[in-house]
Order: sequence, then structure tokens, then C-alpha cells
Amino acid sequence: MGHILAQLQVNSSLINHPLIFDGLRGENEVTYAANTLKKAKFIILDAPLSVRLKRLLTRSDAFDRITKYPDNEVVNTKKIMSFSDFGIPEASHLFTCDEEQEILTQLEKRVYNSVDVCERLKILVEESINYNSEATKTALQAIAPERTLLLDTTKFSPQQVTEKILAYLLLKNSRV
Repeated sequence: MGHILAQLQVNSSLINHPLIFDGLRGENEVTYAANTLKKAKFIILDAPLSVRLKRLLTRSDAFDRITKYPDNEVVNTKKIMSFSDFGIPEASHLFTCDEEQEILTQLEKRVYNSVDVCERLKILVEESINYNSEATKTALQAIAPERTLLLDTTKFSPQQVTEKILAYLLLKNSRV
């Protein structure tokens, strides 16, 4: 993605607002982009994995599906004692015991359904295999600290996040 953006040609006289691109992921992509796109600003919206899992479970976005289960196939919640019981043992390594138990308690109380929990866990496991978010953050903060805004989305409301991003993008040399 960084290489694609570096090849993009835009007539800057026709642009009166920031161009925004989403989808840079991984240390290699952001390193390339930060080194190549010298005027680019970067925004990292961060949240702990446990928060991301809860958000994935409550937002009902069509993009949050990794597997399609037949309607009659349901994971038996009576047998679920850990994330490993979903057949994805690596999911247990992404969370603390307390975080895992909190989600399993919500599953038992039927706040979440087992198919959704299993699908969302698979998404997070796939992401952890393909992208190291800590390495990505570290790379951007090392290469372009003055061009990187890091927001912990658990500390701000969506409105506050929006305001901080707009201020950062619209003000020259801004630090929010």
C-alpha cells in the first residue's frame, strides 16, 4: 500500500483538503510510507485486544466475518472453558486469563453468541500472524514522530477522537 501511494500523482492545485488513505498495516508498509512520503501524516488508532474484541462483537459489521457457518452449526457453549475450546488455541495467548474469562462469562450469559466470538477471535488471530501492531507503532514513532498521532481510543469518546484527528490533519505542524 505504501508503494502504491508513493506512485500516486495528484494535482495539488485542485486539492483544498487533506487526502486521507486507510489501510497501511505492518512495520514494512509504514516504514516504506514514512520514508517515501515525506509530507504524509500518520494516525494510529489504538486499543487493547480485549477492547477490540468487544467492539468487533458489538458492531455487527459485515466485514467482521472470516468464516460462514451453516445456520444449524452452533458451538456448544456448555463446553467452552477457554478460547482453545473454539479450536483456535492461539487465541488464548493473545489475552490475559481475566480478559478471556470476562468474554467467556459474557458468552455464558448470552451477551455474545458463540459463532460470533469464534469468528472475531479468528480475525484477531489472523491479524496477529500478519501484523505486529507494536512494531508498526514503534517504527512510525522512530521514523516520523513529528508526523505521527497515536490515539488510545479507550481514553476518548468517538467525538473527541474525531476532533483530535481533524485538528492534527488541518493544522500545520500540529501536535494534539
